[in-house]
Amino acid sequence: MQKYGLEFEKVEDVEIKGKKYTKVTSSFLRPDNKKVYFYYDRQEETFTDHCQAYYTAFCTHVDLTVVDWVAARYHCQRGKLGNFNELQSDDPVALIQAMLAVYAWCEMKEWLK
Repeated sequence: MQKYGLEFEKVEDVEIKGKKYTKVTSSFLRPDNKKVYFYYDRQEETFTDHCQAYYTAFCTHVDLTVVDWVAARYHCQRGKLGNFNELQSDDPVALIQAMLAVYAWCEMKEWLK
């Protein structure tokens, strides 16, 4: 399926903690070789990574201000999901760029040790 100028492998409706989202799976790979996916929050009418970028940065001991910088660079916003931060954007392409930049930063940090 092609949308927003990108090829997506799968689009499905999901419910997370009583809230309805559209989950979009891309053909891009994360450092753990799983497909990059994001959600469209129907209620907020925005795209979100559902805390994935911040979680990855946290788990790889990358300063979370790096994610904030990447978010600003790719015109995304830092949103809140409960007590956690998430990337949000009105543009799914910008969101994917930001997610991939965070993943690359985390991966490069390990390579540069």
